Amino acid sequence: SAVATLEDRVRELEGDLGGLVTGVAEARKTADSLRGRAEASSTADASTGLASRKFFDDLIGRELKRAKRHERSLALIIADVDFLDKYSTSFAPQSAEALMVSIAAVFKGQVRDTDLVVRFAPHRFAVLMPETDVEKAVEVGDWIRSMISNSPFPHRAEMPGGKVSISLGVGA
Repeated sequence: SAVATLEDRVRELEGDLGGLVTGVAEARKTADSLRGRAEASSTADASTGLASRKFFDDLIGRELKRAKRHERSLALIIADVDFLDKYSTSFAPQSAEALMVSIAAVFKGQVRDTDLVVRFAPHRFAVLMPETDVEKAVEVGDWIRSMISNSPFPHRAEMPGGKVSISLGVGA
């Protein structure tokens, strides 16, 4: 009968609609997950797990204002890995990135939990140090430089001076 056929068609459409609603919900969940991963990746360097340059750029203005408002010091260390291009061309880009991951671990292990270590550029790190004067920042920077130059990184003997080295700039 026409009514039975119409009822079957309504049930079929309801089933299609239910599947469509489920599909939309799943698509929303996937989009939310991807959005969350994109936001996380914009705040952290994928290789080292350190804070990203974007995160640093978003944070530095607020930290400077806070330091000024509370009359507190704020120090910044910028560190370039010396001869990283030579390391990369001599031992492959993957080796250079592995070196950067190892150097990042040294930085992270030598600063306070309240300090922010940043992958500032492909060959550069930064450390933002709240409530730290320039003398203490220089001391920390020198200690990190010493730790890196004495670390047994792969291929260090082939580097100039027989070690991996960094150049630092410090300001407060």
